[in-house]
Order: sequence, then structure tokens, then C-alpha cells
Amino acid sequence: MPLVPALCTQCGSKLEIDSGNEAGICPHCHTAFVTEKAINNYNTTNVTNIGSLHADVVKINDSNSIDNQVKSGDTFIKLNDYESAKKVFDKLTKECPYDYRGWWGLIKVETKNFENSDISKAVLNYIDELYEKTAAVISEGDKASVEEVYIAYKSMVNSNLSSLEKNASFNAQRLSELLNEHKSSYEKRINELINTEKYVQASAKRKVLYFRIIAIITTLVISAILGVVAAGKTEDFKAAVLVMVLTFGMLLLIIFSLGKIVPFLDPVFYIEAKRDAMLDALKKKKDNNYNEIHKLEDIYEKEMESINEKIDFATARKRSDY
Repeated sequence: MPLVPALCTQCGSKLEIDSGNEAGICPHCHTAFVTEKAINNYNTTNVTNIGSLHADVVKINDSNSIDNQVKSGDTFIKLNDYESAKKVFDKLTKECPYDYRGWWGLIKVETKNFENSDISKAVLNYIDELYEKTAAVISEGDKASVEEVYIAYKSMVNSNLSSLEKNASFNAQRLSELLNEHKSSYEKRINELINTEKYVQASAKRKVLYFRIIAIITTLVISAILGVVAAGKTEDFKAAVLVMVLTFGMLLLIIFSLGKIVPFLDPVFYIEAKRDAMLDALKKKKDNNYNEIHKLEDIYEKEMESINEKIDFATARKRSDY
């Protein structure tokens, strides 16, 4: 349908609305209006342009305006438009702090019309403050109904806090079990790496020992052969023995000094180099596993801090009979 001119029944702003809709919301003061009344308001008012007034400049100065603001805020809540409802009730508390409905409206906004009991510590404290202000200005005639709703909501929150405390305790226990489970896994890997390190070191020692034994045996054999050759040529047994001893000593000196003089010619050099490389790789793996354990412990501490905060908060609120 075509748009028709109308005037907001709250702030008087000029509007163009679809006459086929039963109601609408003023884009200037964010107040709900009935379409028929807005059109009649335009037709019976000799105002062609009242400007674009906004909610922050419209003054509430009579009981009808206050009632309209409360209705608008409640309408926004029914429409689940809590942001707009908050603006309406915020304005009402600033201009009419003596009317409890502004403070009460903000409580309804924060609690999602008393349907949301899973709220934070900060919101709970804020609601407490709002209720204190509500109770301070409300009349005795209205106090009973408001108090009944608030007590029922407190009971629901308290029940939720009990569940929160129970769930937090369960999560703390489960978190501890998971930490120990993962730590055990990493510690098992570390022990395996430590055993591998011991094996690598022992294996390298055996290989060096085997090489030394083979070197000594080989030196003895060579020395004996040279001694026999010397004895056959000189027919002097003492000279042959002397040749054998000198040969054996020189060969041993060369073999055992070779690693220091020319390392890359000494098999022991390669055995120890391979051992060191393997030990370095194993050490890195061990360090990585230790780091993972530290990360797990850091995560555990942070999570436990959050869980303990929830438990303490729930316990404190229950003790204060929230």
C-alpha cells in the first residue's frame, strides 16, 4: 500500500507509514504507536513539519507521557528489542527517577524479562543496585507485586547458581583428571626417551670398546708377525722380542693418538659424533614434551582459576540468600 503522512503520538515527529500495518515504531523517539492514531494525529493537527525530534530531547512532563514511555519500553521488551527498551527506561530514570517503573524496566531488560537466570556476576550486582532504587521509590501499594516477581526470580537464579556450583565442581574434577592423563602420557614419552638415551650411550661405549679391543688384537698380531720375521732373519730371540715390543708400542701410540691428530681418520670420532647427534635429537624431543607439560599446567591453572571464581561466586551469592 502507498505511504501516508502521520505524526508520532509520542514525540510529534512527521512520519510516512504504511496504512496497512496496525502498528509501528517511531524512528525518532523509538516509541511504538498505533497506525490509526498516528494518521488521525496528523489529520487533526495543523502542523506540517515539527522537525526530527529524538528520544534524548523529548521531555517527559506529565503522567500520560510517563505511562506512554513505560508502555513503549514494555512493548520493546515483548518484541525482544532490549536495546531500544533500555534507551526508553534509561531516559525515564533520568527524567523521572521518582517513578519506580523506570528502574524496574531496566531490571526487566537486564534479566530478559526475568527469563534469563544465567547471568554474570557484574549483571547480578547491577540488578541488585537497580532493585534497591526500585524499592526506595515504589509505593506500598505496588511493592507487594514487584517483590513477589523479584523473589521468584531470585529463587530461579539461586537454583541456577546451585547448578553452576555443581557443574563447576564437576568440571574441576574432570579437568584435573584430564591433566593427569595427559601428563602421564607425556611423562611416559619422556621416560622412553631417557631409556633411549641410556641405550645410545651404552651402545656407543660398546662400539668404542670393541674398536679398542680389535685395535689391540690387530696390533699384537702385526707385532708378532714382525717379531717372527725378525727372529728368522737375525736368529736372535732377544732382538725379535724387542722388535715385537717396539712395533706393538708404536702401533698403539699411532692408533690412540690418531683421533687427536686427525679426527676424521679415527673410527671412534664417527661413533661419538653419531652418538652426540642422536642424544641432541632425543634432548629436543624431551624438551618439547616438558614444554607441553608446562603448557598443560598453565592452561589448567587458568581454567581452575575461572572455575574456582565461579564456585566462590555461586557460594557467596547463595550465602547472601540472593
